[in-house]
Amino acid sequence: MPDYLALSVTCTCATLIFLWFVARKRNAPVPYPPGPKGLPIIGNALGIDLKTPQFTYATWGKIYGDVVYFNVFGQGFVVVNSEETARLLADKRSTIYSDRPHSPIYSLFGIDRMTPVMPYGNDWRTHRKLFHSSLKADVVQKFHDVYLSNAWQLRHNIQSEPSKFSEHFKLFSGSLALELTYGRKVEGKDDATIHFVSTIFDMLSRGTTPQSGGLLLAFPILEHFPSWLPGLGFKAEAPRCREMIAAMAELPFREAKTQLVSGTLQHCLVSDFLAYEGAGESAAREAAAGVYLAAAESTASILETVVLVMILHPEIQANVHAELDDVIGKGVFPTFEDRPRLPYLQAVLYEVMRWNPVFPLGRWRDPICYRI
Repeated sequence: MPDYLALSVTCTCATLIFLWFVARKRNAPVPYPPGPKGLPIIGNALGIDLKTPQFTYATWGKIYGDVVYFNVFGQGFVVVNSEETARLLADKRSTIYSDRPHSPIYSLFGIDRMTPVMPYGNDWRTHRKLFHSSLKADVVQKFHDVYLSNAWQLRHNIQSEPSKFSEHFKLFSGSLALELTYGRKVEGKDDATIHFVSTIFDMLSRGTTPQSGGLLLAFPILEHFPSWLPGLGFKAEAPRCREMIAAMAELPFREAKTQLVSGTLQHCLVSDFLAYEGAGESAAREAAAGVYLAAAESTASILETVVLVMILHPEIQANVHAELDDVIGKGVFPTFEDRPRLPYLQAVLYEVMRWNPVFPLGRWRDPICYRI
């Protein structure tokens, strides 16, 4: 494309963005909670750490209170900085505040039908009922054998090649998620499904950053602009990512459904979802894909954080080992029945997830950000 044409298109886009912003500002503002003062037009855009925005929100919470308002390019946001206030709004006033901020980045990369990012409504409630039917406390124990068999394989892999613990964690996480969700065991460390999902994660990590998500939240119109424009390079992989996620949601689900009909499918989430009479097949497929995609990555990240904590605090590692040796014996593999007798280990795991959560926004004990 000639330079003059590219410059002309860029100027036109900038003009459209400016006019869109002016049109939005015509609406008279209503009183909002306290928050930091922003600059004209850009608001508080320069005051937020885009890589770790939760730290900025937590700092503002100490200054302005549990509920903080800020503005980015005319788009208002409210941050809830305490568990008590979050429960008051999300539980006791759930009909008003149960929705989550929806970003165009979700549909752009094909994850808009995943349960964690779905808007509150009938579809979301159907997904929640499916999860509740299979993952509530008195039912989840049916999956204990799946967890233990994958944990034993993880132990074997680490003992064989301890220096590759990060690779082992990813294989364990992906294998566990695949078997738990679709009832399929992984065929070794070179399993095609694991590599396929790993590629999807790489694309999502590059494309759905806080920076790109924030940009589309502030200027949704940019979703329709080409990826070669300055600042929109993250959109380049979006079409391929959408296709891969659609395949990831369809192929293992179809295979599991076929096995269910033939009576060869082991118990898994898909078998429970399809047996639930209050949901259709599309809801079951979407819910399964969402839990698989989330679990396949988050579990590995948590385990890597455990290793980091043990390296930084060897005294904690020594205490965990001492409790395991005293309670279940040296060299004995713990099971779920041992969990109540290992309070120190349980506390360490809880602290790891509190100290460095995989998804730091929108969880209890962490700031929750709502777009308004």
